[in-house]
Amino acid sequence: MFDSALPVMRRPGVAVLLANSVLMFAGFFMLIPLVSVYGTQELGLTAGAVGSILAIRIVLQQGLTIVWGGVADGVGYKPILAAGIAVRTLGFAMFAFAYDYWGLMAAALVAALGGAMFESTHKAALAALVPPRERPVAFSLSSTAGRVGTMLGPPIGVALLPIGFAALSLAAAACFGAAFVATLIFMPSVKGLSVASPSATPVNLWVAAVRRLPEMFQAVWADKVFVVFIFLTGGYWFIFSQIFLTLPLYVTQLSGSEQPVGILLAANSLFALLMQFPVVAWANRRMAPLPIIVAGCGIMAAGLTSMALGVLVPPGWGTWGLVVVMLGPIFLYSLGDLLIQPTVQAVTGDLARPDALGSYFGFASFGLALGGGLGNALGGILFDQAITVGMPAAPWFLYGGLAVVLAAAFRWYGRRIERTRPQAAPTVVVE
Repeated sequence: MFDSALPVMRRPGVAVLLANSVLMFAGFFMLIPLVSVYGTQELGLTAGAVGSILAIRIVLQQGLTIVWGGVADGVGYKPILAAGIAVRTLGFAMFAFAYDYWGLMAAALVAALGGAMFESTHKAALAALVPPRERPVAFSLSSTAGRVGTMLGPPIGVALLPIGFAALSLAAAACFGAAFVATLIFMPSVKGLSVASPSATPVNLWVAAVRRLPEMFQAVWADKVFVVFIFLTGGYWFIFSQIFLTLPLYVTQLSGSEQPVGILLAANSLFALLMQFPVVAWANRRMAPLPIIVAGCGIMAAGLTSMALGVLVPPGWGTWGLVVVMLGPIFLYSLGDLLIQPTVQAVTGDLARPDALGSYFGFASFGLALGGGLGNALGGILFDQAITVGMPAAPWFLYGGLAVVLAAAFRWYGRRIERTRPQAAPTVVVE
């Protein structure tokens, strides 16, 4: 099982991308889950106001990702990747000087621009560096690397928060700064199949890439099988966003402390880190990709619904009592999530045109823009309303129900693809 990972990791550039995943996920989850806590408790903003900032960040980032993915197809992946990481470094540093709603918004917008530049470019570069048969392994490794960063980020963030939100922001920015340096020094030049001849000047490359964007947009939009798949993933991203918006608010509300937030998010990441590769390998030997996603949605539904158990913890049990009760729901959610994420990315790479990997992965971000944007905006509002009516656990029943609907939708999609375009249903196998 793990023998299949070694050839992938030895391919030039793959190790750099995996290291970047660790650094960037650590920096992101060190800061972003605590923005809601900082905004509500330190700046006096409502959960809805903070949710609107996070929602706008997601919509801007994911909305622009297809543009930068298309540009990277024409210019090359390394320069766009490096530039995007540099801009994200600046955006996270700006959080250190955000003292009101508009300060947070400005930092979030700059961070979003950087993310738009590197997100699809990172995935396209990984897909370009390995042959199609190795993509499931590559994306599972990338997801595992991201889990390492996700595990490290929250507890470091919680540890730094008493020192000050500024220190936390600068530490998160430093993670992206390190990824920027690693990319510049160690990342090989990676070019999409649509890049012009090597003799073309940088200006000509940019002009050709920009001119080609409308053609790429039309080609991706015309691929209805792919478009429907991406819009379905929007439901997953809606649910995913709640773990980093509603869960911190919910746990802080129940315990009166931020400490359980870092513990639970770290537990989520540790479980996913340990189980990511073996579980995905086991599932791929037994199921096709879409049934794996359906199963993941069902497991997530159980985890999300059982989050409501947190309100049953007696106050006398303290912080650790709440953590113990919430570990089961967290593990169920994590199990479903680790099945879905790499499978969605591998399917995206398989459905994409080889000459437009950046464009396809960029368009895939519309699912995250739609679902993540609505998830952050509505999640904050729903939590405010739930607290107002004295039912803080109510949103979790809604999210669990949405996961069940999502499982049914992916099952319908898989059957439709099998009937109409069986060749469009990619086969993902992990040896």
